[in-house]
Amino acid sequence: MVMNNIEYDAVVESAKIKAKSDITVAVLNNAASKEKLIEFIKKLHDQIDE
Repeated sequence: MVMNNIEYDAVVESAKIKAKSDITVAVLNNAASKEKLIEFIKKLHDQIDE
């Protein structure tokens, strides 16, 4: 199967969203403080978006 650019971009963006949600759930399960948790999640989301 050959994907066009729009389909490829959709797959990539879907993978990013899934990665963000998986990371968020894992971190929430092991969170120590709310402030550190929010900072950590923001950094991870920024790295995924690069």
